[in-house]
Amino acid sequence: MDSLMEVNIIKSLLQSTRTLKQIVYKIEGNFRNLQCEVIHCFREANAVADSLPRYSITGDRDEKYSREKYMPNTIR
Repeated sequence: MDSLMEVNIIKSLLQSTRTLKQIVYKIEGNFRNLQCEVIHCFREANAVADSLPRYSITGDRDEKYSREKYMPNTIR
């Protein structure tokens, strides 16, 4: 995830609205079943994932990449 606030909400460190809490509880249950962990990753450390949404809206594309090396240079 890119947002520290979202990570904190999922980890129940922040108060949220009733509807949001219900969503968070469902997410937490799913994570427990998957045995995974939610952590914060700074945008600078995750530049490729951060640039993909921007790239996807700059044109009419339907592209899939299986490896970073196949991505356009503007993303890598």
